[in-house]
Amino acid sequence: MPNVIGKPALNKGQPKYPNRIKEIRERKGVSQEQLAARINTTQPTVSRYESAKRRLTFSTLDRLGEALGCHWAEFYSPVPIPKDKREAALLEKFRELPAELQAAIERMVDVPVPAQHHQAAD
Repeated sequence: MPNVIGKPALNKGQPKYPNRIKEIRERKGVSQEQLAARINTTQPTVSRYESAKRRLTFSTLDRLGEALGCHWAEFYSPVPIPKDKREAALLEKFRELPAELQAAIERMVDVPVPAQHHQAAD
């Protein structure tokens, strides 16, 4: 039996393991059909992955991550995970900047930022 994360949500009492696949796919501007083609499956299967109604093997998670340009752990993380050392270094440098410079960069790259982000930085 392959290593899997989550169980199919077939029965009302079964646990569901939510993921961020849909959020990440939409942020990347990829349709379910396009993602399905990239990982050699069908659109309904992608829909079931996104709604946690279908088991995800580690192999499938790897393929999804590769197709969406992220590490598969990001699907279960509340925040994006840097995909390489360069991104990790950029994030670290960004965190070291004063709040007003961070805000300027956010405006420059047009990143929607929740209000509590700015409050925490003050």
